[in-house]
Order: sequence, then C-alpha cells, then structure tokens
Amino acid sequence: MRLKTLVVPKRYPLRFWLLLAFCSDMPNFVKFDSSGRTHEVSLFNPTSVTTILITLSCCGLLVVLSLLNRQKLLQRPVKFDVWVWLLLLANYTISSLLTPAAKLTPTKPTDLPLTMYRLFEWVVLFALLLSVYSREPEENSVDLITRMMGYIAWAQLTIVWVLFVFMPHRVYAVSDDAGSGHARFGGGVTNAVYFAEMSGIAFFYSLFFWRGKQRYFCCALAFFTLMLTYARSEQLFFMIAFFVYLMIYAKRPIWRWAGVLSIIATLLMAVVFFQAITTYLERGQGVRNILTLSERTDVWKASLKAYAERPWIGYGYIVGVKKAIKDHWNATNWVPPYAHNEFIQALVSGGPIAALLDLYIYFRMIWLGLRQARKDMQHTFFAVVLIQLAGMSLLTATTSVAKGEIGAMFVLLFFGIVARPGVRKVELPPISLRRFEVNRTEKVVPALSRWRSHAPSPEV
Repeated sequence: MRLKTLVVPKRYPLRFWLLLAFCSDMPNFVKFDSSGRTHEVSLFNPTSVTTILITLSCCGLLVVLSLLNRQKLLQRPVKFDVWVWLLLLANYTISSLLTPAAKLTPTKPTDLPLTMYRLFEWVVLFALLLSVYSREPEENSVDLITRMMGYIAWAQLTIVWVLFVFMPHRVYAVSDDAGSGHARFGGGVTNAVYFAEMSGIAFFYSLFFWRGKQRYFCCALAFFTLMLTYARSEQLFFMIAFFVYLMIYAKRPIWRWAGVLSIIATLLMAVVFFQAITTYLERGQGVRNILTLSERTDVWKASLKAYAERPWIGYGYIVGVKKAIKDHWNATNWVPPYAHNEFIQALVSGGPIAALLDLYIYFRMIWLGLRQARKDMQHTFFAVVLIQLAGMSLLTATTSVAKGEIGAMFVLLFFGIVARPGVRKVELPPISLRRFEVNRTEKVVPALSRWRSHAPSPEV
C-alpha cells in the first residue's frame, strides 16, 4: 500500500526533521558502570551533554520559528485527550517537589533540576508533535504518523548497523541489562531491549508499506536484527503480534492458513527442541533467570515495598523512584534504575492517581486501536505495534521514565489512534420557510400560493 504524499516535509521541513531528530535517541559512546553502584562517569558526560543540547536546540528553534513566522503552535484544532496528559504532568511535578529524603542515598542539589528537565523533555516532544501534526491536512494525519514511525525505526537500525561496521566490539557486546552475560546486538551503544522493539516496528512497516525486493530485504534484515538482540520478551511479543496479524487482520485466506501452519510448526519445534530452547532462554543464568523474568519479579517486590511506605503521592519522577528501590534492594551485583514495569513505575512515582491515568491511556489506546484495526492498512499497522508496546510495558517502562525512542514512538502511536479533528463551527445558510425551489427553470413560487392554486374546490 502506498502512503499519501505529505505536505509538512515540503512546506515545513525544519519542523518535520526537528521532530524526527528529537524522537530518535542519541547513540551512547561512553562506557557506563552497569552495576549502578559506582559512578566513574559524572552526570555531565559527552552523551548526556549532547542529549541536553539537542533538547534545548529543538525547543529554541521551535520558539524562534513561531516568533519569526508569527504563527500559532496549533494551525488547526486537534483533540487527543490532552487533559489526561496534563493531569499526569501535574501529578509527577507535585510528587517530585515533595520527594522525601532517601535512606541510603544522600540528596544532591542536581536531583530536582534533573527531574524537572526530564519532564521538560516530554513537554518539548508534545509541542513539536502538535506543531507538525496540526500543519498536515486532516486527511493525511494518519499517513503522517505512519511515516514518522517508520522513519524513526529504520533510522535507529541504520545508525546501529553503520556503527557496527566501525566499532563491532561496542555494538555487539554485553548489554547493561540485569543478569545478562551474553553479547547482544546493541551492546553499549543502545539498549538492546528498546532496539529489539524498534526492529519489530521496522519489520511491520516494511511488510505493510514497501513492495518488491526492497520489502523482502528489509523484512529479513529487521527480523535478523531482532534475533541478534537476544531480547526474549520482545521476540515473544513480536511473534504474538505477527500471528495476530496473520490470523485476524490479514485479508487473504492463504495468510490465515500460513498462520495456522506456523503455530503448529512452532509448537512441534518447541517439543522437539525443548532443551535447546531452554538453554537459549536461560542466557547462561540458569532457570531462575527465566522464572524471575530476568530478575524483574525481584524488582517489582522491592518497588511495591517502597510504595507501601508512601502510598498516596509516591516518590517523584525518576530520581525519587530510583532511590526508593535502592533502599529496599538486597542484591549486591546490580541496582535497578527503575521498576521495569510501566504501571508499577507510575504507581511508585506518583501514587494511585498516576497509575490510574496511565492505565486510562493504555486502555483507551487498546479499545480504539482494536476497533479501528480493520479500517485500513495504517490502522492495522498501529494495532500490531500496539500489541508489541503494550506487552513491553509489562516488563519495562515507556512514558513513566526519561523520554527515549520507545516513549516517543508510544506518543506517536497515541496520536495515530486517539487523535481526531477538532470541532469547527460551520455556518449554514438560513433556510426559508416560505419558499422552496424545485429542479426546474420555473420561477420560484411562494409555498402558500402554490398550495392554494392546487387546492380542490369545496364540495357543494
């Protein structure tokens, strides 16, 4: 299927490419201590400074463009449930201002500014997105979101593969994930879990919207990249999304038969190669690594213990949660930076209100996304991506942590599914009750006179 030609990249190229650059993550060239217990690298390092400069540059250029062109941020009304995002922002801000002192980690002067900066990144993302989205005609808005998601996913894959040519020891290396001792594609340059999610999105974008040899080559490359990341949960959610597409949303019956045969073949292979698959899933860490979901269940327990001590307002955005988990963590080899679950992270960050708002966002997207999935190929693409992101949110965080490529992709998906045109006031011409016209060349006759002229004569 061919997507429509967009207006924004031609008429507003700077805004469009600023948004794409801001949604894409900066590759990391600094080797951090993955244990989280020592800090050989300071808070301000080449990677963090570059990220800050990109954020400030995008925000500054957006302000300058708006002032020089004397244009409003929104060029047309857009409804996207803005109230839930504003309430979530206010909740995180208040809880961060009221963050209590940690038991094991001393309070730093940079804690609150760092938290406010992380929230500011989300504000810049929404401002850039609204600036671009409202300048595209309403009939092209879905195609705009689809193209941007495809561009971002393939940009990430291209950057990592190019870096792999020049520094393979950094790209294919041991990841910073907890309990992982195997080399994974992404290594220290990007998060292997997030990179696996981008590979799945790139696969479906190529499958739906590209044709010919380019389609087969890109699908194969994206799938091969997904396998190299060694991200077990993301591979599982990708397979679930792929089978859902084949069994439910594929239009040709042959694809449904292919889905049935694939499921049967997968089950048979799981029985025959059970030992090999178990060894693959263990990643050299034993069966406990599988049962605890890479130690995520331990992180959830520590996070819920921290929440029980401060159940109403939480510990604040990012920094407070990290310190609260550390206070209840008993392992010595690694300290988790966040709760590794979107909803638990929101619960510990801002209390039950933040968790309910987060749940509303997800249920709203799932309800509308599944209802719209058969509308066209773009909405089918949104549905399969939503399956991956919703499944991923159970094992990691998307919007309740610092803005990253997955968080930006989630916001784009939210706009593609939930956003709708604003209500415009339409002025209709007044309708005359005394006259009417017929599809003839005759002169307009008053209705009352016409009725009288054809009225039957009274009976005698």
